Formats: sequence, structure tokens, C-alpha cells
Amino acid sequence: MTDLPRRAPGAWLAAIPPVPPRRFFLRRTLDVSGISGTGYITACVRFDDGTVAMRWLTEHRSTVLWQTLDDAITVHGHGGATVVEWVDGD
Repeated sequence: MTDLPRRAPGAWLAAIPPVPPRRFFLRRTLDVSGISGTGYITACVRFDDGTVAMRWLTEHRSTVLWQTLDDAITVHGHGGATVVEWVDGD
């Protein structure tokens, strides 16, 4: 058995980022590809460093990480057919 360092009670609070992750959905108004459908197609979170985790809600579910939200929209925005709907405020 190894000796793990012990943390003081409440020390886990120091690991919480100063800005909590912000949740949002991508909603598709027009299915350009004929694959993902319309309506809410992903559930997402943006972390304080700008990284986005995207969970597809479609028949073929997957989880994808993006460096930025702009990168994800460049690929999945389909010229305005997909909109970001924030769950959490600023």
C-alpha cells in the first residue's frame, strides 16, 4: 500500500475553477446533411479555458471535444442552420 498525501478538509474547493463550466445546446433548424435531424442535437459545456465538450443526442451518440466553440460551429453550424442556446447565464 502506498502512502497518499492527505488533504486538509475542504481542500477540494481549491481545485474548482474560478469560472464554472457553462452549459448550452446546439439546436438545428434545418437538417442540411439529412443525418442529425432538427431540434436539439447536442448537449454541451464550455469550460473556463474555452474547451467545449459536445454530446450528440442523435441516433448515433458520441462525445467530442473542441478547442473552441467557434471551431465547433465552423464544422457543425451549416451556415446558420444551427444555433447556440445557452442554459446558464453569463
